[in-house]
Amino acid sequence: MLLSFYGQQYPQNDIEDGMDYYCGFSMMLLKPWRIPTNILPDGQLWMDAFGIFLSLAWPAVLRILGNFQFLHKSQRRSNEVMTHLGQMQQEQARKMI
Repeated sequence: MLLSFYGQQYPQNDIEDGMDYYCGFSMMLLKPWRIPTNILPDGQLWMDAFGIFLSLAWPAVLRILGNFQFLHKSQRRSNEVMTHLGQMQQEQARKMI
């Protein structure tokens, strides 16, 4: 079986509406599995299955998850800084007029 991911980059873990997607995506990528019920057993919620996965995960897997979130936080901060710089440039341009 070959997995293909479409759409955005690795999901963020701090967006409440997307937590099921984040949990499923993370386990599909990082948890060994052969059939879908290896990822999400029948009758279990994504968040519960993910909590069990995290409690049993190797430190390297936890580092990978942390690194993905570091990427998101860095991108957000970069966007905030660029927005702030753009606002400062607009203010300076207004003062020059």
